[in-house]
Amino acid sequence: GNFANGKSRELSQVDGLSWKTSPTSTGTVAATIGSTGEATCSAPGTVTITASSPQNLQFTVNNGVQNTSATISGTATLICQ
Repeated sequence: GNFANGKSRELSQVDGLSWKTSPTSTGTVAATIGSTGEATCSAPGTVTITASSPQNLQFTVNNGVQNTSATISGTATLICQ
C-alpha cells in the first residue's frame, strides 16, 4: 500500500488480500497465483490478474498513520509465452 507520507508496504493474504486470474480467450488458465501474489505462467496466453481486499480494510502503521480507503483493488495483465 502507498501512503500520503510517501511510505509504502507490500500487502499480503495476512491483510485479507485475495488474487484471481481470468482464463484466456480460449478458456485456458495460463497462470497461477502464489500466496504472496506472485504470478507464474503455466500456459501461453494473456491473463488478467485481479487483487482485492475486504471492504474497509483497516490498519495503522506504528507511527499512527491510518488507512482511510474503503477498498483496495487493482488489476494487471500478464502475457505468458
